[in-house]
Amino acid sequence: MPCSPVSRFILSLASLAALCLPGSALAQPLDDGRLHLKRPQFVVTAVKIHAVHETGTNWPGNDEVEVLLNDFTDAGVTTSWFYNVDAGETFNISTDRNCVQPQAKCDHGVTDVHFRVALWENDTAPPPFANFCYGDLGSGNYWFSHGLCSGDDLIGRAEITMPQADLVAALPTVGASADYTIRPTGGDGNYQFTYRITRLPDAGRDIVIHEPPIVVIYPIALTVNAATNPSRAVLTWSGATTANVDIYRNSVKFVTTANDGAFDDTRPPGTYQYRVCSIGTTACSADVSVVVT
Repeated sequence: MPCSPVSRFILSLASLAALCLPGSALAQPLDDGRLHLKRPQFVVTAVKIHAVHETGTNWPGNDEVEVLLNDFTDAGVTTSWFYNVDAGETFNISTDRNCVQPQAKCDHGVTDVHFRVALWENDTAPPPFANFCYGDLGSGNYWFSHGLCSGDDLIGRAEITMPQADLVAALPTVGASADYTIRPTGGDGNYQFTYRITRLPDAGRDIVIHEPPIVVIYPIALTVNAATNPSRAVLTWSGATTANVDIYRNSVKFVTTANDGAFDDTRPPGTYQYRVCSIGTTACSADVSVVVT
């Protein structure tokens, strides 16, 4: 079935929205003339760390591990600490510290996952050396490069990116979740980090679709006035490009005359509608009405 102009306009907007809107928003035309824009939403939470092998020697209670989670938003960081970590042990990350993306509360979602994790061992310097800790710098970038304190040893870092198409494929329904386990690298020790991605309800909004106005350009300008003695319609025009013009009365051509810009049509009293066209073409004026008395 051919599309109406309104349908074609809505479909073209839908296609444009799917291609151009941030986060690859999905557009659905609605029956009431609105366009519903929706974006899949996801949150990332930390689940646990597992020590396969501690840094250095596997001594009992050897490692004190700092888990730094960053979602790249203003370099915000969530940090968890675990003391006396032994090889083979697993530590669950508490719910008050497990938000990875979007920080700080995971109370809304993101359309694409992109975060990083760094594991550091807190390595306090022995006396008389001071183990200077950097404090709250307002940015997690420094911590990812140096740890929280000057003596910290890097266990490993990782950066995780998952585009929306992969997220939707892995989590096709709202409420679905999946756990992923990685090994941050670049330092000493062998630790596994597990995180969870959960799909939230799609975020959407409706916009009202109006069919764009159709602008018609008439190449001929026509004016029609009424006159008396005798009763007649007086036509004047400009813009016709042929030697003669066709004149229509009430949508029916009734005369072809010279393109001299004027014509009188003697008529009994009544309402009439006129149109002037370049002869044999559709290059016409708009329809103009006149009341002859």
